[in-house]
Amino acid sequence: MPKLYELCGAETDRLFSAYAWRVRLTLGYKGIAFDSQPLPFTAIPGAVLPDYARVPVFVDGDETVVESFDICHYLEARHPDTPTVFGGEGGVQNAALIDNLIVTGLYPTISRMIIKDIHDQLAAADQAYFRASREERFGATLEDVQRGRDKERTRFATFLKPYRRRLEAAPYLGGERLLFADIALCASLCWARATSPYDILGGDALMDEWFWRTLDACHGRAALKRA
Repeated sequence: MPKLYELCGAETDRLFSAYAWRVRLTLGYKGIAFDSQPLPFTAIPGAVLPDYARVPVFVDGDETVVESFDICHYLEARHPDTPTVFGGEGGVQNAALIDNLIVTGLYPTISRMIIKDIHDQLAAADQAYFRASREERFGATLEDVQRGRDKERTRFATFLKPYRRRLEAAPYLGGERLLFADIALCASLCWARATSPYDILGGDALMDEWFWRTLDACHGRAALKRA
């Protein structure tokens, strides 16, 4: 059975890598069984591949694939008889654009809203690593970064406007059925919900309903342990 190496907190069933969630949701949507291999931050370097310190890593027999987008593309090619998440080569290129928009626009904003809450879900050794690396990245304490999260939530709502407008006209960003755009955005909300009680959607019922609809279509509800 294929193995998915993904990020966990102090509790091994608290899975919160947005990138690993993309793969997990794709596997669920396609109905592909897999073994989850949760790893905390400090256990990731070299755990699967020498000199490689990121997740997800997907091991399928003799094949080892890294980077969430590449893993999803691999699953699409490897299992052509399952529901598509790209809808053809043109969809792959469009998904790459959506991927960049989410990573560069949404992820930094989400991170500022939940950064201290993520820290609090980690074991002691991982807390030390996480605080040092993230405070160097942000140039501020985790507490100071997260203190401005109400303002960041307003910014986040602005980023979501194009997605929200699409969902006013269709049940999924992919139209009548979900595509990679739904999976990538849903994965980012799984990251936030698994680590923080803060409502990054600010009570947006439309987006919340779409989130649970997408999660259920990918059979991911059971794996989402809420903070």
